[in-house]
Amino acid sequence: MANLLQLTLLSAITLIAAAPTYAAAPDLPFTGTWVTRGTIGQIYELDVRNGTYSCPQCDGNGGPYTAVPIDGAEHKAINPPGTVRIRAVGPFGFEVVRKGEGTGTTRAIRTVSPDGRKFEELAVTEAANGEVTWTVRRRERVGQPIAKAHLISGRWKEVAMERSLNNPAPPPMTYTQTADRFTATAGPEHYDARFDGKEYPLIGGTIKQTVTLRRLDDHTVEEIWKENGVEVDSLRMVVSADGKTLTSTAYRNGKPIGTSIIADRK
Repeated sequence: MANLLQLTLLSAITLIAAAPTYAAAPDLPFTGTWVTRGTIGQIYELDVRNGTYSCPQCDGNGGPYTAVPIDGAEHKAINPPGTVRIRAVGPFGFEVVRKGEGTGTTRAIRTVSPDGRKFEELAVTEAANGEVTWTVRRRERVGQPIAKAHLISGRWKEVAMERSLNNPAPPPMTYTQTADRFTATAGPEHYDARFDGKEYPLIGGTIKQTVTLRRLDDHTVEEIWKENGVEVDSLRMVVSADGKTLTSTAYRNGKPIGTSIIADRK
């Protein structure tokens, strides 16, 4: 499961080799506070056919999913560990229930309009401590439906989102960057790491993860996240030449997860 530091710059959902010498500390581009623009405008894909459900952007809700049977039975999920259960809800919708090991349960109802032009999702999460939150997302179709697949299949652009009052938007990210060190803070979670190829712990999170930093150039840093010594995903962050925006792209098994997230310097 993605941690808060990752979700802040994803949905969701951003370091192993020595790197070249940096400029003086005041000129280092990552230092400062960044606010994400949210998920409005992101592209979301579904492919539902032959009794299976695939969702490459379902990260943070138990995904990505690849050809999960739509049979109402629980199937093993690896990242994070737990189960996923998918069943049809009428001719136009699906229920996806994700149970994590000690992290709570998320039940999402995803429905396409009869004309195939709109897509709505209601996701209700019950955390391990019993707290319940919800999110509603509305999307519009991009391009055409996938031939010989369920009408919900295809590419969708998010146009609106609502949250429960106890489910606020991710907090701002604060980075401090020096020639050989990099710290990151989002809400109660933070890490303090160096560009030396070693693993450093995530502090204050509910998930035990480590991060290894890799500096690719003066404006590009990569985080490699591991659980129990096994890489789960990585996040590549790029600060624009003018220092005003930060673009973050998540990868798993060398392939991008979903679309990039943009944050603005506060």
